Amino acid sequence: MGERMQPKKIHSWLYWPLYGLCAGVMADTSFPFPVVEMAPDQHWVLRLDPRYATFDEEFNAEGVRQTAPVKSTYDYIRFIAAYGVNDDLTLGVIAPYGRLCSEPHGDLAAPSVPVIAQSLGYDVPDKQCRNEMGDTIVGSHWRFYKTVDTDWVLGSGISVGIAPKDDPDDLIDVHLGEGNNGIILQVENFSRWQNGFDTRFLLKNTIQLKDDIDVRIPTTSGGLIAPAVNRTRVDRNLGDSWEVDLELGKTIGNWRVATTWYGYKKFADDYSGSVNGFSADNLEADTEELRYLWGVSLSWHSATLWKQKQFPVPMVADLELQKTYDGKNTYAVDRLYMTVKILL
Repeated sequence: MGERMQPKKIHSWLYWPLYGLCAGVMADTSFPFPVVEMAPDQHWVLRLDPRYATFDEEFNAEGVRQTAPVKSTYDYIRFIAAYGVNDDLTLGVIAPYGRLCSEPHGDLAAPSVPVIAQSLGYDVPDKQCRNEMGDTIVGSHWRFYKTVDTDWVLGSGISVGIAPKDDPDDLIDVHLGEGNNGIILQVENFSRWQNGFDTRFLLKNTIQLKDDIDVRIPTTSGGLIAPAVNRTRVDRNLGDSWEVDLELGKTIGNWRVATTWYGYKKFADDYSGSVNGFSADNLEADTEELRYLWGVSLSWHSATLWKQKQFPVPMVADLELQKTYDGKNTYAVDRLYMTVKILL
């Protein structure tokens, strides 16, 4: 991304594979918020996870915030089902579905762009919206160590590339994922401290698997556009990524407030192939990413009320705001997440 960013690489942030895989109301109501998310023994947990994000700015390769060539809005829900094989092993699936809208912005909104796009065989950039399924994750959480005050959990999963891949003739299409398969490995710790405070640590590695994709190979490294005769199918290996989350929370009665710092590092993509003497290496420029966000969240649980028969179901409701404050070759986005978790 950056100054020569390909607009259709802006959606890679939607790949949030295993965090939030499953959720449940813990049997111990002294601390019912399942920050390390495990489904209770022999119980199903259903979760609706509405998410909304929009952006029209980006960070370029030098880390400078600037206008993005595409303005995008993501309004979608992650449907999550998880089952507790026992108290320490949870299996689950995440299936996102939603409505995505994008429109030309910045340089792509210039009056000359439609004429240039048509001359090169592109669809004329114009506002578009679509409903679609996203890349779906199947995975597990295994709590391998626990005490009264701490939990350590290993997570693993497979991301199945259900989302449509980029259309090489469309300059502004966005999707709920990259449309490729991947492997997710992570370790997470949640610790409870005195006076209602808690901390969470997450380290996650996403390993992208090779696939192939139709592209237009630009005539220069990092070029935004390419002639129609340079359309071809190439081998693709998206860059692997690492993610770190650090969270501090405070519980007061049925409520919990928290602040979180997120760090994300993605390595450069690798393309193999050529057309008309131009190498697919030209697609690799500015595909390495850095992203830093902060977040604040508010949660409420019904566990105590449910045990007192004053609420129909045990549940947790979350509201979280995240904001990107720095990065390279990445979007500058505000996200709003709402989550409802119900134990069956």
